[in-house]
Amino acid sequence: MENSFATMSVLTKFLHLKHILFSKKIKEIDPSLSKPQAGIIIHMLPSKSYRVGELAKMLEVTPGAITHASRILINKGYLLRTHGEDLRTVYLQLSEKGEKLRGKIMNCLEKINQELLGFLNEKEKEEFVRLLGKITENLERIAEENGK
Repeated sequence: MENSFATMSVLTKFLHLKHILFSKKIKEIDPSLSKPQAGIIIHMLPSKSYRVGELAKMLEVTPGAITHASRILINKGYLLRTHGEDLRTVYLQLSEKGEKLRGKIMNCLEKINQELLGFLNEKEKEEFVRLLGKITENLERIAEENGK
C-alpha cells in the first residue's frame, strides 16, 4: 500500500509540475492566452477546418466551452470562423497568425520535454517512454471499460 501511494504521489507531482511549467511558458508566448485556449490551438492542424463539436470531443469539453474560448481566439486573430451550408454549423480554422502561434507552442512543448527529460541518458529516456506508453495503454483500457 505504501509503495502504491508513493507511485501515485510521484505521478501526481510530475503532472502537476509539468502543468505549472507549461502554463508559465504559454504566458511567455502570449500573456493573455489561457491553457484551454492553447489546448485548442495545439489540437488544430494547419489548413484543416473543425466543427465545434469535433473539437469538443477531441478536448473532452462541452461545445459551449469551445464556443467561449474560440470567440476569444477569433478576436485575437488566431482563428477564423466560417459557416457550413447549414448556418448552424460553425467551422473553425487556424489563421496565419494562429499557425505561427501553434508553431511557437509546439516548440515550447518540445523545450519542456527537453527540460524534463534532458538529464536522462538515451537508454533511460527510451525506458521512460516505454513505461509511459504502457501506463497510457492501461489508462485507455480502463477509460474504455468505464465508458470514458
